[in-house]
Amino acid sequence: MKSLSAIRFSLINLVAFVGFATHANPHQHDHGQLLVSQEGADWHLEFTLPAINVFGFEHKPQNQAHHKKIESFVNLLKDPSQVLSLGELCKTTSSVEHISSQLSDRHHQSEHEHDEHEHSTHMDVKFEYQFKCNAKINDVKVRLFPHLAGLEQLSVMWVTDKKQGATTLTPTAPTFSIN
Repeated sequence: MKSLSAIRFSLINLVAFVGFATHANPHQHDHGQLLVSQEGADWHLEFTLPAINVFGFEHKPQNQAHHKKIESFVNLLKDPSQVLSLGELCKTTSSVEHISSQLSDRHHQSEHEHDEHEHSTHMDVKFEYQFKCNAKINDVKVRLFPHLAGLEQLSVMWVTDKKQGATTLTPTAPTFSIN
């Protein structure tokens, strides 16, 4: 088994690579990202998705339908089995979602600023899960595609106790192998 410092070094390299990739590849509609890390029985999965594919808009909610879309997605996230599958022996230990303040009612702007902002800003939705898994994980299946209009690809990068890798998932190929 790798030492804790070797795993941390691999994670730092992955984060550095992701940071470079994020700056090199700006926000893209229809393309999300999933980062996966493992340390022993603990698994961390972090999703970054374009708000346009999650909600159908990238601006402050303008009507009740917009509010319902946000609420519906947040409710979906509360059931990790609707989002992904790691195996029956994995239990969620925590989950967090980050909805941009610009998509909430707390952010106030004038009508002119709102229109200008709407056309120049791209927003992402970020959420993460932590799992405790008491069995070996072979495959990860992402179950989000049917819930996200137009999401065509999900770039995945992972680091485990034994290896690291990367792949791209699609609606027709939503599963990847960790081993």
